[in-house]
Order: sequence, then structure tokens, then C-alpha cells
Amino acid sequence: MKSETLIYGLAKGNTESWQEDLLYAGGQCLTEAQIERVKTAASANGFHSFRVAAFDGSAPEFKSAALNKVIATCSRVALARRTAQLTR
Repeated sequence: MKSETLIYGLAKGNTESWQEDLLYAGGQCLTEAQIERVKTAASANGFHSFRVAAFDGSAPEFKSAALNKVIATCSRVALARRTAQLTR
């Protein structure tokens, strides 16, 4: 499987790495210019502290601290979405 670019960033007011939002996961390997365009657009919307990673389709290491951070972030996002749905 070819590598895919993932771009994460922190929303305005967030400072902890576990608060990262996934900003891009479009299934493509982006060029530096494309990455900069994503970061510029995200900056205009209040995001900062970007992190760019590559995903090659390999299985995750379940003892990994990084994976635990992703699981916690996904849980936080799911909870926020569910809360938003309930308060409409």
C-alpha cells in the first residue's frame, strides 16, 4: 500500500497534544506545496501547532502510546459530536 499523508493540528485555545484534530486524511500522499496549502487554510480557521505524519497501511502497535492518544482523541471527538446532536 502506498503511503497516505495525515495532517493534525490544535484548534485555537488548545495547547495539549492529545487535543489534536485530524485536519487531512484524504487517502493521498501530498506534496510539500499541498501540505502548506492545508496548513494555511487551517491557520486561517484558528488552528496551530501542526503535525504531519505518513500512514502506510501497516497494523498499529497496540501497546503504543501514540495509538492510545489517537483512541482518546477519537473518543473525545465522538463524544463532542454526540453532545452536539443531543443539544440541537
